[in-house]
Amino acid sequence: MTSILSRSMSTAFDRLSKGMRGVWPTMITPFKDGAKTVDWEMVDSLAEWYVKSGSAGIFSVCLSSEFYQLTNDERLAIASRVHERVAGRVPVVASGTFGGPIEKQAEFMREMAKRVDAVVIVTNQLAGKDESDEKWLENAGKLLSLTGDIPLGFYESPVPYLRLLTPKMLQWAVSSGRFYFHKDGSPNRNQLTAKIEAAASAAAPLNHAFSMYTAKAYLIKDCLDHGGCGFSGISANFYPWMHAWLCENYRDEKAKTVQHFLGVADNVIRQTYPRSAKIYLNRFYGLPITPACRIHDVEPIEEELTKIEFAYNMMEDFCRRLGIPMFSPKTLDQVQ
Repeated sequence: MTSILSRSMSTAFDRLSKGMRGVWPTMITPFKDGAKTVDWEMVDSLAEWYVKSGSAGIFSVCLSSEFYQLTNDERLAIASRVHERVAGRVPVVASGTFGGPIEKQAEFMREMAKRVDAVVIVTNQLAGKDESDEKWLENAGKLLSLTGDIPLGFYESPVPYLRLLTPKMLQWAVSSGRFYFHKDGSPNRNQLTAKIEAAASAAAPLNHAFSMYTAKAYLIKDCLDHGGCGFSGISANFYPWMHAWLCENYRDEKAKTVQHFLGVADNVIRQTYPRSAKIYLNRFYGLPITPACRIHDVEPIEEELTKIEFAYNMMEDFCRRLGIPMFSPKTLDQVQ
């Protein structure tokens, strides 16, 4: 098991601590049909595919992973498996807060920290929907005091409710020197850019980088244009190379075209997600992943499948015209 000390010296954590522009796929959990146990062979395949496709890092154990439907043992095992599989090629983060007393959440975070490069705090798990920001900050401060020097991140998950941090709360977090990763759920560019600016103006420790990634496919270029680091969201489970290209080439004259595609296509692929992602990978690349999910386990109707096929065809056409390499999740070979 990788210790916190050895992890902090790893190449992957070194890159995370300096800030990273790019795409962080929100990893789906592959299940076997029937009992819906985790398919570990497919976990390995997905991790390799994310890296091959140009991902800057991997966000394992998140909402896309169906983390509320996983046991604690499964959460720890998935994070550990992914971290060991990528072996320092990219950083791996994982959620570590799932409700209950702050002391219990801190205990689980300490276990998760042995397995990943940073532990992500799910913002809606530190206070109730009707509780104040002051109460949230009180609980967050207590959590930090109980978790030593563990590197941390934030995730503004929309389930069970969306807890958006204010610019002032982000400044507090950055000033602590503990936070490196933030997946932002702001629904519009004004909120997003205000938070990016607030984080940038915080009195962070010397040489400390706080990287903010939008969860919204339609805001990727806005995020990058205003000093954010890129994208962490569901569409990176379909064509992560497009996000990687945009994050690297967001000032290119063709970037707006790619951004427009990603923003519109997101409305199609999110239907019955994460099942839609599993069907997509199997149908168009032959990856032997089952469509089994522990949530939203319903068969997409033909209309949805047709729209997903249109999105695939458009994506393929964009990539061929722009020279963006595509990679098969089954073979890891470049798609011709």
